[in-house]
Amino acid sequence: MAVNVFTILQLAVFAAIVLNVNLHSVSADSKGTSDSQDSSKSIKVDFCETNCTKTDGGWTGCTGDCICVSVGDSTKGRCMDFGDTEDAYD
Repeated sequence: MAVNVFTILQLAVFAAIVLNVNLHSVSADSKGTSDSQDSSKSIKVDFCETNCTKTDGGWTGCTGDCICVSVGDSTKGRCMDFGDTEDAYD
């Protein structure tokens, strides 16, 4: 009886190892580019020459096509131009 329990445990460990190797080989084959990394859908982003600040709930300081980009709850940001976004998603 003890031999049967030991054999079953060996088979369980072997099955776990084979399953782990199989899962690793499947994930290693998925190195292709996804749609989010497709360079044909990228946009050009440039920093503008001005910074921006938040006053009374609104952002001021950006001119032209620039928009204000801030981090978290900061009241200071940097003006950025996202370029021609019309062609990015056609």
